[in-house]
Amino acid sequence: MKKEEERLSFLKKYTRLSVFNDGSFDLLAEVIQKIYGVSCVVISIVDEDEVLFKSKIGIDLTEVPRYPSLCNSVISNDKLITIDDVNKETSYNYHESILFKKYNFNFFASTPIRVRDQYNLGTLSIFHHEKIKFSKQQKIKLEKLSLIIAKQIEVEIYNLKLAYYIEKMELLHYIVAHDLKSPVRSIKNVANFIKEDENLTVEGLKNVDLIENLSDNVVNIISGLLEIQKSDMGKTSTKIHFSCLLKQVMDNLYKNILDNDVEIMIDCDEQFYILGNETLLVSFFQNIIENAIKYSKKEIKSIIKIVVKEIKGEYEVSIQDNGVGIANTVKVFDPFFIENKKKTNQKEGMGLGLYIVKKIADIHGIKILLKSEKGKGTHYTFYFNKVEL
Repeated sequence: MKKEEERLSFLKKYTRLSVFNDGSFDLLAEVIQKIYGVSCVVISIVDEDEVLFKSKIGIDLTEVPRYPSLCNSVISNDKLITIDDVNKETSYNYHESILFKKYNFNFFASTPIRVRDQYNLGTLSIFHHEKIKFSKQQKIKLEKLSLIIAKQIEVEIYNLKLAYYIEKMELLHYIVAHDLKSPVRSIKNVANFIKEDENLTVEGLKNVDLIENLSDNVVNIISGLLEIQKSDMGKTSTKIHFSCLLKQVMDNLYKNILDNDVEIMIDCDEQFYILGNETLLVSFFQNIIENAIKYSKKEIKSIIKIVVKEIKGEYEVSIQDNGVGIANTVKVFDPFFIENKKKTNQKEGMGLGLYIVKKIADIHGIKILLKSEKGKGTHYTFYFNKVEL
């Protein structure tokens, strides 16, 4: 009794596996029918009160009561059962079976589908209208075929569990990265408090500034990790108005643009729409423009040109700056890659911005072309699929 309770508990957990409902076993059922030349093949799951036909050939029923049924006898006895000629059979109460009553089958062979060498979830059964002398080799072959079905179920159970644990790990990653920000910010707040001390020496002030800078760096790393995590988790696409997307990016960067006296020139048709995850695409463009601002030249006015135009059914987005340029365009999208860029308007970042850009581009299928020359600025070109209004 306890074993049956465990079997039903296991079955309840996994009966919604797609392998039971997406036609995965239909092709196998057709192959089995051809191997044995029989009238009917049924791959079933034995539930608490019903026998559910997950794949069937030769009948139109989708389920029958568990009691009485030969499938129940098969999983209960934990062995292959054959009835070569129902007219001579006395061991099993086949006369009560709906299948035999409705379809007048004269032959039956069935073997358990045993998952994890522990639970008989259901049966692989074949029926025929005429009697058959079932050989030992045919029985062995049927048992091997049921093993293939069991292994297919086990693979999907494994994949389901793997997906569950990956999701949990992603969530844990997100929570840990998010929660790490609080103590780091607390350290910075303490540093700010210490700076207010009038008795602080010049050397002490330098050390406090160092603490503040290191705290900022750690927060930047955590923020970058969170963006990477979001790029893996958020893949829902919606229709996005391109001009509104760029306006949101500009609003987010308003203070940065103002503080660094950067001129942003935008040429974009108001009718352009794209498909994508809006949150990720805001991060995508924001990281590129932030990078352009960060690595602008001190000695000249920084200009960033953004041009969006339609070319052969695609939208070409061009972002060009007159900053210090990139010498190594091969490694620039690698995580934590930083070129030695002196004479820029800001302190160095953590090398995650363009890595995040590449991750988001991969999710959206965005093509990226990068042209840059050290000392002469950088030119990005992206291609988006056109969305009709």
